[in-house]
Amino acid sequence: HLDDVVSTDQFIQIERQLSIIKCLRQIGLEIISFLASLEDFQKKLWLKKKFVVSAEYCITLDRVDESLYTEIAGNTAQWQQWEDLGFKGTDAGWGTVDYLKQYQALMVDTSLFSLEFKAELLKRIDDLDAQTDGLIINSDNFQALNVLKQKYKEKVKCIYIDPPYNTSASEIIYKNGYKHSSWLSLMDNRIANSISHLAGDGLMQVAIDDQEYRYLNLLLEQNFGISNFISSISIEHNAKGIPQNHISATHEYLLMYAKNIEAVKTYDFTIDEDGLDQKYPLVDKNGKYRELPLTRTGSEPLREDRPYMFFPFLYKDGELALIPEDEYKKIYDPKENKFNDEFVDQLKNKYEADGYQFILPKNSKGIFYRWKWGIESCKKGLLDDELVFRNNTIYNKNRVDNKVKPKSLWSNSKYDATSKGTRVLGNLFNNKLFDYPKSIFAVIDALTIGSDNKSLVLDYFAGSGTTAHATIALNREDNGNRKYILVEQGEYFDTVIKPRIQKVVYSADWKEGKPTNPESGISHCLKVVKLESYEDTLNNLELVRKGAQQTLLAEQQASTKPEDHNAYSDYLMHYMLELESKD
Repeated sequence: HLDDVVSTDQFIQIERQLSIIKCLRQIGLEIISFLASLEDFQKKLWLKKKFVVSAEYCITLDRVDESLYTEIAGNTAQWQQWEDLGFKGTDAGWGTVDYLKQYQALMVDTSLFSLEFKAELLKRIDDLDAQTDGLIINSDNFQALNVLKQKYKEKVKCIYIDPPYNTSASEIIYKNGYKHSSWLSLMDNRIANSISHLAGDGLMQVAIDDQEYRYLNLLLEQNFGISNFISSISIEHNAKGIPQNHISATHEYLLMYAKNIEAVKTYDFTIDEDGLDQKYPLVDKNGKYRELPLTRTGSEPLREDRPYMFFPFLYKDGELALIPEDEYKKIYDPKENKFNDEFVDQLKNKYEADGYQFILPKNSKGIFYRWKWGIESCKKGLLDDELVFRNNTIYNKNRVDNKVKPKSLWSNSKYDATSKGTRVLGNLFNNKLFDYPKSIFAVIDALTIGSDNKSLVLDYFAGSGTTAHATIALNREDNGNRKYILVEQGEYFDTVIKPRIQKVVYSADWKEGKPTNPESGISHCLKVVKLESYEDTLNNLELVRKGAQQTLLAEQQASTKPEDHNAYSDYLMHYMLELESKD
């Protein structure tokens, strides 16, 4: 109460209160200092590079030396795993070497064998690193990114992540329902940590909903730079809609940023046969095509924009031809930068008198345009029967191209998260083991844009493992050699991600937990790594106090001098954790 300062009666009381305030401040500073030393120590434990607790492999039998088949056939744990995964069919021979020779897409899991067998298996594989198609890491993603940093620096072509959406709708190991700032801190640490993994021509894709879309976009802009923004794709993942307060939500977003917009490489979609028939409805001896007007109507369409693309065609008795070259050269004078319209009129009169139709590129208002092709291309087009005159218009035959540029709105039943996400997972496991998986086709299309058939893909919010599934599906489709790295700390790492990969390697299609197409099995090598957790680090911590330290501390504790006690407290509060955990 500042007014009390003017009152002499209150002065003694104020002095007493000031003494208490000083005492409180001194105690407060000690507490803050002690807590700071604890937090600094926690931070040090968090940032410590985590040890690899285990590294195992799942390898298809086609890559395993046949001399090891007898030992594999004798391992009951391996047969049990395959049976649990749904691989046991009706064929005779289950449990025999002959069965192994027949079903080469079965994956041998080294975690079920002795160390000696594992060493023997791996040493017979040439260049194991190069042959490893997938790496899955059971760890907090921040720690895993640190471990991967040196080996995979600038090696990843595409990062695709589907982080927790910061809502209370889905049960995820990460604490959902964070306030925006806490959620953004989680994302910022991971995103910033992963940029160095991206190749110079790489890009990052992040799936997100309305809740954090605008904040995440700003965060990505801050990390990548506004000039490296590529697109915000809207994906209709629930056509029925999710009821909200005012609007029924049907879509989410895929944010895309390049590491370097000048160097980034993206790839087009491939059109299926039905789509090709719709786009290219005409057929001749050279294949499918569609007719496009040869007159330029897009950018720089006028004859003045490209004078060398302005010349007449002639048509008579079903034959399309060009005027002779010596006449074509008189139409435009490059030195004067002028068209000789008088000469053009003379040519028109001359050829029309001989029964020709004189054709120039112009619009309905009589404004002269230009052709899309130069005269040499038109000559070749006439020779190859690639130009057509119909309805007073010249068309070029636009030949079939099965590539199409992706659009910013994806609205198709294949992106439905229920039928192409939840049900796909349900057919794999015949059980609901994971909530809200992505549509496999949404991830396939995202990876199609961001990677070619030799790229390395990284997903450090792996969830149910859809990114690995999508990568394997793409490789199966085009016989590609894409590789993937997945990171997940959830308990479903062992119950969903790893078995999902084993299953989709064995068969492309599943129903009620059983393979329906085992002949589609592919060759694959999966590395399964587990890192120590923060809790492991804490539990394994050993504080070591040397004899001289202990003697000195005991002397100070027994001393009657206040300064010795101060030194003792000072050591406990500020130095003990740092010094005694040094090694």
